[in-house]
Formats: sequence, structure tokens, C-alpha cells
Amino acid sequence: DVTSDEAERVSAEGPAGALGGLACAVSVKACYMAPDDVIWRYMKRDFVPHDIWPVVAAAILSFGHVAIVAAFTVALAAYAPPVIVATGTLAVYLIGHLVDYMAASLSAVGGPLAAVARAACWLVPNLENFNLSDHISRGEAASPIYVVLALGYAIVYSSVVLGTTVFAFSRREMP
Repeated sequence: DVTSDEAERVSAEGPAGALGGLACAVSVKACYMAPDDVIWRYMKRDFVPHDIWPVVAAAILSFGHVAIVAAFTVALAAYAPPVIVATGTLAVYLIGHLVDYMAASLSAVGGPLAAVARAACWLVPNLENFNLSDHISRGEAASPIYVVLALGYAIVYSSVVLGTTVFAFSRREMP
């Protein structure tokens, strides 16, 4: 069962597709179609994916990830020289991605180290919340609720870090 759209696509892509790929096939097909029809079909079929939610979710989660790292960078830049800012930003990035593993290993020990692990989980940003590899490995898309909660976490965490920085910087005496 081949629909008429697929038949047009296959017939137009045959020799033209062999010469120059999809771009050549689209241009050959565009010669005998109305301009509005060419634009609509290209946008609908070739440019915009039918299931765009994973792309939107990844973009939102990437924004949250960058917002938290940038907030820490700005906070460090208010007080430290550039070398310390770069090193501190790298440390926040690495620790933020490893905080789940560190907390799990320290809580398995028990005692006072478990309390330190819980405190570290609250103080250090958990950047693994913005990693979609777990969802992708299971073959599922991130739910909208997960994305909204992760974005809310990023907004609140970034706001607290930047608010604390502004408050501390306002108390600083300028030379």
C-alpha cells in the first residue's frame, strides 16, 4: 500500500535522488508544483518531525542544566579570579553529575556519613535530573510532568544561588 504522496516522493526521488540526494529530488519536484504547496509539504513532511516532544523536552532540560551551571559561574565570578571561576564551575558540573552516586555510596555506610550525604544532596545541584539518557535507554519519552518539575527545580535553584550572590555582593565594600 503506497499512498499518492509516497508514490510522488519515490518517483521524484528516483533519478534525481541518485544524482544529488534529497535536496536535488525536492528541487526537481518543486519545478512542477505551486510554491505554496512546495513550502507546505517540505515543512510538514521533511523539516518538522511528527513527534517533536522529545526535542522540546531535551531543549527545556538543557536550558535548566545551563541555568544552574551559569548561576554558579556568576556566583563565583563575583568574588574570585577567572582561574578559580573556571575550576569551580568544572567542580560544580562534575559533582552535580556525580552527587547521586556519592550519596548512594555514603548512605550505604550509614551513621554520620549518611547525614553528610543527605546534606550534600540538598546543597549540591543534582544535574542528573536534566539527563535524558535514562529515558532514552528505556525507549520512552520524558513525561511533561517530569520536564515541568525539572524546570521548576532549575528555576528555584538558580534563583536561590543568584539571590544569595546578590545579597552577599550588596554587603561587600567596593574599593
